[in-house]
Amino acid sequence: CDLQFKPKFVFPGDECPVMDVERKTPTDTKKKQKNRQLTIGWGLSCESSDSGVSSTIVRSVSAGIYQYRSTNKGCYYFVEHSSRRKYFPSVIINTASAESSPEVTGTRGGDNVVGIIEDKGSEYYVVNIFSGTHCILSRLAFEGATKRNKPELKRGDIVYARIISTSIESGDIEISCQSTGALKKDWSTGETVYGELPQGLLLRVSISYAHSLLDPDCAVLNALGRHYNFEVAVGVNGAIWVRSGGVVESVVIRNAILNAELLNGPQSEAMVAQLVKKAKKMIDTKKSSS
Repeated sequence: CDLQFKPKFVFPGDECPVMDVERKTPTDTKKKQKNRQLTIGWGLSCESSDSGVSSTIVRSVSAGIYQYRSTNKGCYYFVEHSSRRKYFPSVIINTASAESSPEVTGTRGGDNVVGIIEDKGSEYYVVNIFSGTHCILSRLAFEGATKRNKPELKRGDIVYARIISTSIESGDIEISCQSTGALKKDWSTGETVYGELPQGLLLRVSISYAHSLLDPDCAVLNALGRHYNFEVAVGVNGAIWVRSGGVVESVVIRNAILNAELLNGPQSEAMVAQLVKKAKKMIDTKKSSS
């Protein structure tokens, strides 16, 4: 872990120091030395260099608090800012051993995103994941897809996918709708983890808030689930897809999610209860007048 790290406020373009992965720490075992890695998270960009990690430059791409977390695999650095909505994929700096030269290996696995199809070619779709860079999705990157049997998406369709690679130099991103899990179903069944999302609402929130919505104990989503049956897909890029059984329910869910960003747990639950009560009152009034 980085014992010398101190959080600080940074502006776009500021250089952000990271721990030298070549430096041994007293608690390092041989296994830790072989698997040590640095993850450059949201709000940061990485400029690779041929001379190793010591001259790899990490800069802030948004204003906020430069933060650090210690993980099982190494160190995770990011910039925390509640209003930032532009997504930057996480980048890993890996080292095979404590003595070898570190290497920038690309995007951190597990970044799930929600995107909009903007264009398509013979082999790829162009997808907007709100990153400001070119993002492609192979037309065969769906569970069970073949040249003869593959989804036909059109402009404006929404997909839930995971990032599989990022170019450090250009920032170009490739995503996939294929799962890495053992349990896989064909895309045509409509029961896959990733793929096309049916008609629903698309919301945009800040990156940090999107991460908090992924918490299993998220107060606003749990409170909504006690009143309504709905589906939600949260992307770490700040895009959220929601589908429910009716227009009124969709409006309540949308307003609750957007209103809860700056609220704590009890405040979120109270706000949801108030919105649900107003919605029921409005429905009852329309029924009585008709």
